[in-house]
Amino acid sequence: MSKEEFDVSKLSPKAQIKLEEVRKQHNLKTLAEAASYMLDFTKRK
Repeated sequence: MSKEEFDVSKLSPKAQIKLEEVRKQHNLKTLAEAASYMLDFTKRK
């Protein structure tokens, strides 16, 4: 695992569902990728 990835299973079920939606929307392979995407997105604002 890269430094950017983290244990998605520690997130709340609601957060995991949201990540799953993001993962599908952006055709990402894993929930960790979706999490990284969301974190990067917040940095860009």
